[in-house]
Amino acid sequence: MKLPKIERSYIEITLKALRKEFKSDQLFYALEGVQPSLTKYGFLLMTETDVVLSIHKGSIMPSGTIEKIPFAKIKEVDFDIIPIPINPFGVNEGIIYLTHKKGFGSKKLTIRDVTVSRLDSLVEQLRYAANQNN
Repeated sequence: MKLPKIERSYIEITLKALRKEFKSDQLFYALEGVQPSLTKYGFLLMTETDVVLSIHKGSIMPSGTIEKIPFAKIKEVDFDIIPIPINPFGVNEGIIYLTHKKGFGSKKLTIRDVTVSRLDSLVEQLRYAANQNN
């Protein structure tokens, strides 16, 4: 499969960051290109025990950071679809809302730009994994 140059570079950045964090025998169950923050893009990955957000930092020397969220800490998973009548930029309309325990309180993440065709299965997998570990 041939990918555009920018997408290939994002995947290479993500793989470099993942090699630092994970063992080579660890399995990944889902990979989806998303927008984990308003200004940065990355990937959502699901492992056996964690949800992993890979966030790309663009600059002269691009890099990627990894944020791991254990399934045991996930409190709530919800989703939404933004209706876009005219979509000239090809923006994916799915949003995942993820609430997890952090310190003394909880943190809410809004993960945008999820492909609508994959949204149901990702939310179902996240809810199933969170319920299994709680």
